[in-house]
Amino acid sequence: MSKKLQVALTDTLMAWAGEFHVPSGERLSTYYLSVPDSWASLSQAQLKANVFEAFQAIYAGFNAHFRAVEPDDLAYLTPLDVKPSILTADEEQAAPWLQAHVPAVWEWTPCVVVDEAGAYTKVDPVDF
Repeated sequence: MSKKLQVALTDTLMAWAGEFHVPSGERLSTYYLSVPDSWASLSQAQLKANVFEAFQAIYAGFNAHFRAVEPDDLAYLTPLDVKPSILTADEEQAAPWLQAHVPAVWEWTPCVVVDEAGAYTKVDPVDF
């Protein structure tokens, strides 16, 4: 079994300013995560830490792809904050991920499955 989370994610593009990176503004998006049942018994702080760690891995993948496509671009994306909430049975039944917008032009799905080891797999909303 797994638990479904709705995650309000705040991220930014860290733009190169000649000597260092600076945030270029915050962007808010919504993701849905399917996580191990054990995450439901975590403290809110530990749940947030686990979710943030998953998004750090996801963004590392984004940045590796962007660097491969544009090797001279020194900017990178980074997650700033996550606000996870565990969906109730009624909320799960409503399947809000089926009506969710894709979080960004570089992302193809708002749905992510995270396993016990913290590894993630992106899935189509109909398969979530």
